[in-house]
This record gives sequence, structure tokens and C-alpha cells, in this order.
Amino acid sequence: MVITKTGAWGRVESMLNGSKVDAELTLATGQAGELVKAKMHERFEKSGPGWAPKKQTGPGGGDKPLIDTGTMKGSIKFQRTAKHSGFVGINRQNDLTGFNVALAHELGTSRMPARPFVRPTAKECGPLVKKLYGRAVKRGLGK
Repeated sequence: MVITKTGAWGRVESMLNGSKVDAELTLATGQAGELVKAKMHERFEKSGPGWAPKKQTGPGGGDKPLIDTGTMKGSIKFQRTAKHSGFVGINRQNDLTGFNVALAHELGTSRMPARPFVRPTAKECGPLVKKLYGRAVKRGLGK
């Protein structure tokens, strides 16, 4: 989920700088990032929902799609990009071939069904993240 800032956000952020609202929003950003990361991990554990079953067992011998070795799941990270923003993502591109494994699983290929984990997680977490930020503003304003 990408939220685009429009309007006079620079002015608003400078007015909030150092305030209780600022501190609460900074805290909420970390909480939101960790929430989305945890929900994405959970999606791997549940194998979906709706993921096609595996046709063959991979090197790790697991029966759940996408977690034979756990490497892709383990590469899901939250990175703060600013005080009030961050990025939850995954980097699973093969350095030798340039093939993006995570993208192939998210969208599917001609030889593999889609097993989306980014878009459904973003959709699921959107309302939860909005509530986190709303509560942060209320706490910051003392309400």
C-alpha cells in the first residue's frame, strides 16, 4: 500500500516537529511496519489463503508453497524511510539471472500459479494501519 502525500505536508510536518503528536506518529510508524511484516509472515505460514498447492516437493522437503527453505519469508523486512514513513518489502532477486522470485510468486508465470502475498497483505492491513495512526493522533492531542 502506497500512500501519496498531497497538499502542504512539509508545512504540517514542520509545525508538528517535536510535539507529542510527532512522537506518537513516529511510534505508530514503527508499529505499523512491524504489523504489516508480521501479517506477511503469517500469510506464508497459512499458505495463502487461496494458494495453489505445490506439484512437487522442493529442496527443503516442505509441503507449504513458498517456504521450503524459508529464505524468501526471511527476507521480508520493515525499513523506516523517514520519521513517519516506512517500507515493508522483500528482495528476492537472483543475482546471477536477474529473475525476481518474489515477483514471480506474487503474479505467477506461464509455468507457475500466482501465490500473492504482498497485495493481499496490504489490503488486509490498510484499515489496521489507519486505526493505528488515528489513535496516535488522538493520543498526541490528549484525547
